[in-house]
Amino acid sequence: MGRASSLSTSPLLELDASETLASLLARVAETKSYVALVTSSGGCVGTVSLRGALSFLLKYSSSLSEALAERVESLAEEPRYVLSADAGLDDLRRLILRMRGYEPVVVLRGDRPVATITLGDMLTSLSFVRSSISAAVSRARSLGPLVAPNTTLKGCLARMLEEGARHAAVHRKGKVLGVVGFLDIVGCLMSRSTLRHVELGVDGYFFYVTCSTIMRRRFNFVVRGEYESAYDLLRRDEYLVVVDDDRRLVKFLSDAEAFALLQRVLRRRV
Repeated sequence: MGRASSLSTSPLLELDASETLASLLARVAETKSYVALVTSSGGCVGTVSLRGALSFLLKYSSSLSEALAERVESLAEEPRYVLSADAGLDDLRRLILRMRGYEPVVVLRGDRPVATITLGDMLTSLSFVRSSISAAVSRARSLGPLVAPNTTLKGCLARMLEEGARHAAVHRKGKVLGVVGFLDIVGCLMSRSTLRHVELGVDGYFFYVTCSTIMRRRFNFVVRGEYESAYDLLRRDEYLVVVDDDRRLVKFLSDAEAFALLQRVLRRRV
């Protein structure tokens, strides 16, 4: 994470407008970035979010090879939420309270995007909410998105996009088996096996891989009642799994629920 003024920020990918969606996803898999700046002849065309790119792939899943060949220029949009590179904590707090759901904030220097502010950056910058976030997590009753191990990536991705989340908890009979996120899906998509199937015209292969195949079996969690580390885990992972002593799921906060929690905490401090 870098810093813009007093705010913590994350790097912004930069791609030429002529590059393809496949190029974007390959860079995402390498850098773990969620937003890319699209440029043409040095000028800014717009930004592409990973959420937008995956939504496009899901929409055109019947022709994955064609979707991956799409130029990023056609997916570029004006960022919805922006802050100046000179903005401070009060500016960030006011913007968070105006937002209608979580997505990374784009940092502008002049008219040019130069960085993003992720949920982790928000929590890092607004560290005074640490104890309030932990207390709010203890009261939260969030459960979602949840998927079964045999849920396909197509079904899992559709569920995450519907709920505005970047992660899903994989569970069976109440026990958490792993976590699947956008970056795990991108990693699977850009794997040699998937790309080989795409080259052979077997477009359906990728979307019918199951969550159990790609889920992260090692993940951070807190045990119910021990919420002291909740803030730090949300700041680092941008999701939170809460289990009981038998590792049965108690609650799951995706980035969407965690952002709503942050908004509630900030409203109480106004």
